[in-house]
Amino acid sequence: MNLRITLRLLRRDLRTPALVAIVAALALAVAAVGSILWLNDRLGRALVSEAGAWLGGDAMITANRPWRPEVLSWLEQYPEIERVQSVAMASVLRAGERWQMSSLRAIPPRYPLRGQFLLRRSADGPEESLRGGPAPGEIWVDEPLAGLLGIEPGDEVRVGRLTLRVSAIVRVNPEHGGDFLDLLPESWINLEDLPASGLIGPGVRAQWRIHLAGAESALRRVAQEAAEHLGKGEEFVSLEDGQPAVKTLLEQTQRFLRLAVLAAVALAAVAVGLATRRFVRDRLDAAALLRCLGASRRQVAAIVLGEFAAALVLALLLGAALGLLAQQGFAVLAARVVETANLPSLRWWAAWPAGLLALLLAFGFAVPQLMALAQVTPLAVLRRDWGGWRGGVLATACAGALALLALTVLLAGELQLALGVFGGLAAGFALLLVAGSSGFAALRRLAAGTAVPVRLAWRALGNQKGLAALQAGALALGLAALWLLAIVRGDLLDAWRFRIPPDAPNRFLINVQADQVEALRASFAEAGLAAPRFWPMVRGARLVAIDGVPVSDTSFSDPRAQRLMRHEFNLSYGTMLPEENRVVAGRWHGEAGAPKNALSVEEGLAQAFGLRLGSRLRFVIDLQEVEGVVTSIRRLRWESMNVNFFVVTQPALLEPFAATWITSYRLPPGREAFERMLLDRFPNVTVIDVGRIREQFERMSDRVAALLQAVFAFTLGAGALVLAVGWMLGQEERRQRVAILRALGARRRQILATLAFEFATLGAVGALVSVALSAGIGLWLAASVFRLEVALSWGPLAAAAGVAVVLVAVAGMLTVTPLLRRPPLEALRASIV
Repeated sequence: MNLRITLRLLRRDLRTPALVAIVAALALAVAAVGSILWLNDRLGRALVSEAGAWLGGDAMITANRPWRPEVLSWLEQYPEIERVQSVAMASVLRAGERWQMSSLRAIPPRYPLRGQFLLRRSADGPEESLRGGPAPGEIWVDEPLAGLLGIEPGDEVRVGRLTLRVSAIVRVNPEHGGDFLDLLPESWINLEDLPASGLIGPGVRAQWRIHLAGAESALRRVAQEAAEHLGKGEEFVSLEDGQPAVKTLLEQTQRFLRLAVLAAVALAAVAVGLATRRFVRDRLDAAALLRCLGASRRQVAAIVLGEFAAALVLALLLGAALGLLAQQGFAVLAARVVETANLPSLRWWAAWPAGLLALLLAFGFAVPQLMALAQVTPLAVLRRDWGGWRGGVLATACAGALALLALTVLLAGELQLALGVFGGLAAGFALLLVAGSSGFAALRRLAAGTAVPVRLAWRALGNQKGLAALQAGALALGLAALWLLAIVRGDLLDAWRFRIPPDAPNRFLINVQADQVEALRASFAEAGLAAPRFWPMVRGARLVAIDGVPVSDTSFSDPRAQRLMRHEFNLSYGTMLPEENRVVAGRWHGEAGAPKNALSVEEGLAQAFGLRLGSRLRFVIDLQEVEGVVTSIRRLRWESMNVNFFVVTQPALLEPFAATWITSYRLPPGREAFERMLLDRFPNVTVIDVGRIREQFERMSDRVAALLQAVFAFTLGAGALVLAVGWMLGQEERRQRVAILRALGARRRQILATLAFEFATLGAVGALVSVALSAGIGLWLAASVFRLEVALSWGPLAAAAGVAVVLVAVAGMLTVTPLLRRPPLEALRASIV
């Protein structure tokens, strides 16, 4: 009997807005979490695979000398790991009278283990994708190097003692690290040709590499044993070490995806709670009637919970179907992000938290309120209320808060993001309810002496201040989601993306001698180009002590600090603050009164090494020690493509050391002849084309941004649902008030004016709070989670708030206008029954 009653009630209630809203909110939350978890799993595996191709494998071991037999025998203990060796160095290539510094790689036929070359073998031939390398006696060059040397396939170039034939022009190469060698134009020869080239000898600056590919567990063991088996000058390089930019992109992408999920889930939870409140009010008569017919409280609870369980199953099925469909759409966008790797197949079990989510939402936000229906007495048929409502609200608030906290911690993956989103929404909503109730009560007192429509509207809101505050809160949350999606999200994405100004430099000049600086400036002026700013660069500096305490890579726990300590620093000096640099602490040493040993450090370096104003840094340069004191900390924009240094000192500190000069400039399209002229006039100068790196990161970040915007559509849907449910809460009371006013003889114009003021007041409160809430959340996300500097677009937010007030008033009027066309008695009966 209970089952029959449950099914009948379910068939009837599925046509009511309240239960439909509950099912929609649960389905939306499940779809959001499921689709993002599936996408996260597939995209994460694909990006790791693609980024691994940038290392020529899943990981790499490097050394500054030929491999010791002990290292090779250690790796032989892992037959499940595939490995190949290569050698990389900077070398000069000559073609006729032209020559150019190049990043030369000697590779074997099995290179690379991950990724492929994209090349052409003739001037007008088709592009082909392959793994491997040039045959003995041949050389491959990339497009920038071919343009600088003016060569095509079939030409010959001189490399060391060898004369090699150019057999291919490479457009895309599989290995792109983050060091100096990877900024130079690139070339590849066969590993067998390296001994005969004469490029390898005592004291040569080359890098020997072993590329690794295999199971993650085996590579993890190799990484753990690396410190034991590798010596000085030898290093295990993971994806995070070799491609910190890719790691940052992955981490930030994951944060944005989690943010979208958290926002959608939090709003869906609010929608479930509000819709259940309306559902419980609508089911009050049915529960009381069951009690009049002899049903016990246990039977009423079983019927109510049975109906909700069936609705929950329906929501799970709908959410899974919607999530799978959305995931397929996201996969199309994700496939554009992944260029060299195919998107892995879907793993069904990756979305298991979505089912847990539905249960937590149900038991945290709906079940406590539904259980209150079991407390209904038969007398409620006449009185239409019961005494357990306040207890139900308290139980729902506590259970809902705990459920939301558990959900945010589970889905965020990081405690700071979880507590921030949970604390912000919970505190904002609670503050709005308390302040809103007081505010609407104050409006009731202020209504005296105002016009009749205003007085009636504000008294109505004050008489039902709790419900009015709940509606305003729902409006504020829904509108805040819309503002975050439409405006704040755009500011966050624009600040996050690897955005380089259109007029940013795309070339670097290095190895410039001091007596060539003025001649180079004159060459730029002759060509009609702005003369760039040149900076001295002192190479080979090693940090050996901080505040008198000797330091090495083992002195720090920060991985970035450990990486920096394994490499030499390039220092510079000068009294003019570098472009796109801003002093955030201390005083720039170019000002009067600065000590002669003053130095300025980059903010990120200061954080990694734990530096502060007054810290003393000791470097060793050419076997000589030099010590300076930190007098300023700078924040700079690496993406500006200007010349930037971690450490800039007073001239007196570094002028005694040998230095070359470096600059960056923008070469307009079609001015390649100027670049060739520079190389002919200054053959020792090296040109580095950074345009490819810029294009690569901009392309990837733009595609990721497009994917993230599609994912944020779930937040938009959840916000719209909260708006609809919040509006639904007060409709019954308004319908009854309209009927009473009409029965008492109020004119149509008076009723419309009263409702217009009521809707405008609710809209204004919700819009103002939503602007404050979205701005606060956006600024907090930028500063605490994404570490971004964001200037919010207050103008669009204010305009959107004004439009929202108008739209809320218009929408409200459209919902009550049909009531004015009905006879007063009919409307009154409909509002009571």
